[in-house]
Amino acid sequence: NDSNKNTKCPFCHPRDGEVIFSSKLVKAVWDTYPLNPGHVLLVPHRHIARWFDATPEEQVALTSAIEQARMATLLSTSSIVSPPPSSMPIIQ
Repeated sequence: NDSNKNTKCPFCHPRDGEVIFSSKLVKAVWDTYPLNPGHVLLVPHRHIARWFDATPEEQVALTSAIEQARMATLLSTSSIVSPPPSSMPIIQ
């Protein structure tokens, strides 16, 4: 498993409270240095350099995780941002 090889990877070893959710293939973590309140990073468990290096299953899992991350962001930022963000940028 690639995630066990890199002990310095912030995504393999997130700090307490940073993981929003984790599935078989991907996890969502709060960004340590957010661009805006509630910024979330969706990452596969396997180390890859680019979107196109992800397997089709990982791409589906990452895309499906967007709604879960959106809900977590809306719940966490509802008291910080008023009104909550209506759109979420997706950056590759």
